[in-house]
Amino acid sequence: MKTIPLRKDIEAKYKWDDVSVFVDENAWKAEFVAVEKQIPEASGFSGRLNAGPHVLLDFLSLKDSLDTRISTLMFYATMRSAVDTSDEVALSLESEAGSLYGKYSAAIAFFEPEILSLGEDLLRSWCEKDKNLSAYSHWFADLFRLRAHVRSSEVEEVLGSVAEVFGGIDSINNMLVDSDFTFTSAKDSEGKEWPLVQSTVESYLGSPDRTLRQNAWINFCDTHVHFAPTLAANLVT
Repeated sequence: MKTIPLRKDIEAKYKWDDVSVFVDENAWKAEFVAVEKQIPEASGFSGRLNAGPHVLLDFLSLKDSLDTRISTLMFYATMRSAVDTSDEVALSLESEAGSLYGKYSAAIAFFEPEILSLGEDLLRSWCEKDKNLSAYSHWFADLFRLRAHVRSSEVEEVLGSVAEVFGGIDSINNMLVDSDFTFTSAKDSEGKEWPLVQSTVESYLGSPDRTLRQNAWINFCDTHVHFAPTLAANLVT
């Protein structure tokens, strides 16, 4: 039976170029610390967005920068854990990134309610006076279109602070089905066994060998059925 190669044995050309995002784990952690230190700067704009277009623009520019940097931190951690769900360091980074996102979401929860309180007319006049702020015109219009779904800053802060907890439901599911599940190998029409894992099932389902397709699907589904109570409990949660 064929075996699934370990990731460390796969040529670099077949792997995603993680060093193009962060050179190493230390670089990731340095950026994490730098972003975490800057979050209070963003929350410091609370109650001040009505001070004028320049203040609003300063906040939005800072928010755009932090959005990008936090997304990059999360992308690196998530991609690293996705390619090897047994990588404990990667799982730790992913957890830290999720915690940082929750902290950041809570810190800037004030901004949508405050912008809505300014009113469309005032924002429109500010955009006319400041061409840099006018770049956000469409975003402002979309925010007012969805204003019925924006809660008070206090409620938005609570929702932001529990983002990590809510995300735990997906994390539990992913760890179970992507890491803990083991599947019975699938036999083809000649009796040859093929190793069945999350990364091979799709290729088998596209095989011209009907027996392999059928056995791959049955063995893949049987494992999920075996853990149906756990999967259902997590889904209910």
